[in-house]
Amino acid sequence: MVDIQCKNLSYSFLGKRILKPTSFEIYENDKLAIFGSKNTGKTTLILILAGILNHKGKILVTSKEKLKIGLGVIEKVNNLSERMTVKENLAFYLRQGKDREKLEKFDIRNILNIRLENLSHLDKAFLSVVIASINNPDIILLDEPTEGLTESETKIFWERVRKQIENKTVVFTTSKESELINATKLIYLDKQ
Repeated sequence: MVDIQCKNLSYSFLGKRILKPTSFEIYENDKLAIFGSKNTGKTTLILILAGILNHKGKILVTSKEKLKIGLGVIEKVNNLSERMTVKENLAFYLRQGKDREKLEKFDIRNILNIRLENLSHLDKAFLSVVIASINNPDIILLDEPTEGLTESETKIFWERVRKQIENKTVVFTTSKESELINATKLIYLDKQ
């Protein structure tokens, strides 16, 4: 069960406000969309939720002592190797001995031996969800998972992902209004 209260989360860098104070709650199985145009603090908020950035404000997790977070690939801090295959990249995220059963549920056999540099944008977007989900986290964080996809590819992405996140708590960022249909909650961030 996930129960998270975020109160007045904000972030500044070198005296410039990147994220103005934002408050919200996340509950089990929520699909929370963080919506806004570029440079509104969406990625910053994801990085705060992931525990990567120090911030002002409070995050209270009332459902567990420790929250297991699955973080999708964030392009700005991408640690995947384009020259390695999908399988080789996934090896960094998988725990020993459970590889086959975890990968089978994602149905990615057809791309396992392809180098990332040769994957379509759609397959890379889905791979982001696989990476975030692979070790059964309490919450999945996805930063602009459909950025660079056409509207039709975005629709295919969500159709493909929907069953993978059905019983998961997911926070995703987007600047596409068409994606808000996939959310049960919305946070709108505007420019500072």
